[in-house]
Amino acid sequence: MLREQDMERVKREVDSAGGKALELLLSVKPWLRESYRVAEKVSKVLEGTPHALTSPLALPLYGVPQAWGGLRFSVRDVGEASEALRRGGFTGSAPRLIDPSSNMVVEVGAGLEWDGEMVDRLISRSGVSLLSAEDFAAYVVSAWGSPLGDEAAAKVLYACRGDVDEGYLLGRAGRLGVEERVRRLLEMVSRL
Repeated sequence: MLREQDMERVKREVDSAGGKALELLLSVKPWLRESYRVAEKVSKVLEGTPHALTSPLALPLYGVPQAWGGLRFSVRDVGEASEALRRGGFTGSAPRLIDPSSNMVVEVGAGLEWDGEMVDRLISRSGVSLLSAEDFAAYVVSAWGSPLGDEAAAKVLYACRGDVDEGYLLGRAGRLGVEERVRRLLEMVSRL
């Protein structure tokens, strides 16, 4: 679990972006522009098919000025998504497809237990499909492990504070078996 000094760093990092995390990140890491261009292309191709960017590259789209790793999308139907991406010009097959214009690898996989409420809560930022802040926070705590997932969730919850549906978040976290960890993170974020 995160400590109070970790939470102060969470606050400092998110506040430093002043609500413009993606712009700030791209100003210091311009090579990431291509990743977000490809992520937007994936979301355009998969429009109408439930999907979300779930790798750490999603963090700036929630307001967190931090990103690393590759392009990983969680999809409801891997076969359908893989076929749509191939029709959209990507090569290969799930779980790894390649955008031929950039040679970037895009991973697609199931990774989530999709339900109607999760699909209804999908959001789009900068043309990229994302889970709601609540679904993303619960997902990263359960899938990325501690302390990495806890810190990413705390940053997203802090960046999106005021808009977080705590009841829904705790319900989703409960279904993923991480309700107590998420509850403690919520308490720590509320004290910032």
